[in-house]
Amino acid sequence: MTKTRKSISEITAAILMSLIVVSIGTIVILNYMNASGAQRDIIESQLDKQRYLAEEALFDLMYTIYNSTSNELVIILSSGPGYLEISSIYVNNTLVYDSNSATTAIVNGSSVTGPIVIPEKSVVEIKIPVAIVGVPGNSIIVKVVTEAGTTRIISGVII
Repeated sequence: MTKTRKSISEITAAILMSLIVVSIGTIVILNYMNASGAQRDIIESQLDKQRYLAEEALFDLMYTIYNSTSNELVIILSSGPGYLEISSIYVNNTLVYDSNSATTAIVNGSSVTGPIVIPEKSVVEIKIPVAIVGVPGNSIIVKVVTEAGTTRIISGVII
């Protein structure tokens, strides 16, 4: 009894090896493209944020007090050219106004819920009804944060 050996021809072996190499290469290239696409998305979002910051108006906090009789925080600020939206306001590191909540502010006499939009090149009075613990004469630290993340801090007084 003779045993015959069957083998794959050299041509078939070369074709199979080529298919394996091409398959592995395709998988590697697709994974690289997905990873670089995610990295590109991250970079584009950072660039968008920087563009938004560059277009945001400059602003300055001019004056702030807390009226303990009427339980009202009063902030006066001025804005430069450009678009400005205030998203949150803190007093002594306690959130007193958040644009994502139902908190209401009075801006130049008009009631506002949501982001406080400041017209360009203007002086604006913002009143926020809030109860702050403190004695008249004590100082307070007010921090105003814009939608783009720009922050301004001013110290005021309780009257």
